[in-house]
Amino acid sequence: MKKTSGIYKIYCKQEDAYYIGSSKQIEIRWRQHKKALLNNSHRNINLQNSYNNYGLENLSFNVVEKCSIDLLLILEQKWLDFYNREKRNIYNISDNVVSASLNPKVADKIGVSNREKTNILSREQVLDIINMDMSKTSMKELADKYQVSKTTITDIFKGRTWSWLTSTSKDNCTDYRNLIKPQEITNIIDLYTNENKEVKEIVKIVGRNSSTIYRILRNNNIQLRKQANTRITKEREILVIDLYKNNKLISTICSETGVSKTSIYRILKRNNIPAIR
Repeated sequence: MKKTSGIYKIYCKQEDAYYIGSSKQIEIRWRQHKKALLNNSHRNINLQNSYNNYGLENLSFNVVEKCSIDLLLILEQKWLDFYNREKRNIYNISDNVVSASLNPKVADKIGVSNREKTNILSREQVLDIINMDMSKTSMKELADKYQVSKTTITDIFKGRTWSWLTSTSKDNCTDYRNLIKPQEITNIIDLYTNENKEVKEIVKIVGRNSSTIYRILRNNNIQLRKQANTRITKEREILVIDLYKNNKLISTICSETGVSKTSIYRILKRNNIPAIR
């Protein structure tokens, strides 16, 4: 069984609220959460009430950051502080992870040097990092500059964290040219808001798939326009199938047709074509 150590979040869209936690085995911890919620015995009354009101299908579970076991409590505290600074709604009962989990003597053993190496980066800092010329600097130099671990920097470039900013391709996750630059985000927003371009038009202009564009718009609080007709024509469906049979990647088909990944997979399934890429 895969074992992932790190920080996770449980998010309720209806209440726009988060529960932040950490675990040596995140996959098992999520199953424990679900079992406790199902039995109405979860020790966090806020999360239990959310489950009782909206159901499990309205709770999403995501890994925030992977880390070694010895950094779990430190990073959990950093992320909890980050969400509080951003004035997000938090389900956690206590704002202090260490005091809630450890006695003072044990808490004192957590080194200051470790804390200095686990700073939570701001959006602006992440934008600076992904805009760096990687031919002139190294991962270690970036980690030292921003006082974070090398793993934190690597995760940003590989799209494991801050993926809505970086939007790296999972098929080519080390290709830094796939990162979305700040000026590209500005251009996408300008095309949508000032030039009234439709998303499918922006896809062709900037060469990004529609999912990425929608994510950028949502994360920058852009009000989305209602689409008059989202039905995929038979001609476009045939084009999607032809491109896929010609060994095109899903992300490439998105860019060339303006059809979302979800719709592409649906088309393939409807036509009994196994989606293996």
